[in-house]
Amino acid sequence: MPPTIFRNEGRACTTCAHTPSRATRNPPRVFKHPSSKMNETPAAYRYSGRFHSHETTFGFAVLCVKRALLAYLICFSTQIVGQQYVWRTLAGAMPGGRDGPGDQAQFYYPYGMTSDASGNLYVADDLNHTVRKVLPNGTVLTLAGKAGYAGAVNGLGALARFNRPSGVAVDSSGNVYVCDRGNQCIRKISPAGEVTTFAGSLGAAGSADGNASQARFRQPRGIAADANGVIYVADTESHTIRKILTDGTVTTLAGLSLTTGSSDGLGGLARFNLPTSLCVSSGGDLFVTDASNHTIRKVTMAGEVTTFVGLAGQSGNVNGSPSVAKFSRPGGVCITASGDLLVSDTFNQSIRRITSSGNVT
Repeated sequence: MPPTIFRNEGRACTTCAHTPSRATRNPPRVFKHPSSKMNETPAAYRYSGRFHSHETTFGFAVLCVKRALLAYLICFSTQIVGQQYVWRTLAGAMPGGRDGPGDQAQFYYPYGMTSDASGNLYVADDLNHTVRKVLPNGTVLTLAGKAGYAGAVNGLGALARFNRPSGVAVDSSGNVYVCDRGNQCIRKISPAGEVTTFAGSLGAAGSADGNASQARFRQPRGIAADANGVIYVADTESHTIRKILTDGTVTTLAGLSLTTGSSDGLGGLARFNLPTSLCVSSGGDLFVTDASNHTIRKVTMAGEVTTFVGLAGQSGNVNGSPSVAKFSRPGGVCITASGDLLVSDTFNQSIRRITSSGNVT
């Protein structure tokens, strides 16, 4: 199946998965999945299916459209079996990098995703080395970068170069922030499409805090922006959570660089093991998928880390209370308007819902 963006117009559900596929044979598709029933007429595609991620992380974005809360997720799929859902293709055709109307546009290994207040999607199109914008009607534009051309160049639109962009976030002013993981830095795309290096140095890995040019990152994958324009980064292979102020100053909010573990605690006393994705609640708390610990962690604005749900080091597929529930390498995470979390439970091939009290389904 080609990489496409789908919208589920069927009934609400809280988990979905599909049969696995090799990334080299089947590039990922992007699915758009609601947490509440759409008030629109089902159209185009009806699949009986479950969805699965193989060798990748899910990316999520949440927004309200016609009073229905929609979650967007990235996954691989080949064959659909099981429970029936109704889907309409929003965008995507054969693998590639072409822009255009939804049924003509192409993606190749889309990885992370976010949305703005107007309902536009922003996609880190990993193996195209580009950042794409998907309008509500499905029209796809390349916001920055050139499909198929990796590099480390700042500039306007297609003159800029990325190297396997992963996470994306957007602030209230319309600036898009990108985890340019192959370039070990955080890039910024202005509303006019001008790409600059927001924090870090192109191609220089490390873990140093400091001003924008002094700071270093190591394979950053997850990124989120709060209401004040402060940026938070899951610095995956540093095993830390980083905080970037609006002037580009970088500090380590939690975790100790290059030190894995699962300890809760304040700031540098806490430990993570490949934190992959994160989101910010309306109260300013961060929720982090701690992939190799198989847990969801909570980080306060003060840097206090607790294990929100899951059992550190114990993978599984169990619903229930925070101390009972189990995950298997959770990937992407997003937060709904009601405060629920949606988590892509990668190796369990499912989407899990976590209530504000920590109950997992």
